[in-house]
Amino acid sequence: MSAAKRGFHLTLPGNLMGHSNVSEEARADIERARANIDVIGSSGLLVSMSFQGIDFEWAPWLREAIAQYPSIDMLNATWSHSILDMISSQQALWEV
Repeated sequence: MSAAKRGFHLTLPGNLMGHSNVSEEARADIERARANIDVIGSSGLLVSMSFQGIDFEWAPWLREAIAQYPSIDMLNATWSHSILDMISSQQALWEV
């Protein structure tokens, strides 16, 4: 973020993959709403988002949707919930 941009900056974790606690209905709602990327992006608020790599497989539209909005910054897209500092450097490279 440039020094000229001041104010609130939201950091939002995303997770589109259907974990066991995400019902089929909720998963369908997420897909239909495109994870609210369009709502968040069109607001112009500065937002950093983090997804898992698998989310880009589940939702092929996700990468393009995020790229449409310069106010959305992608933090990472690792392939698991690993804490990168606590795993081997080789595994961390694979995750990212």
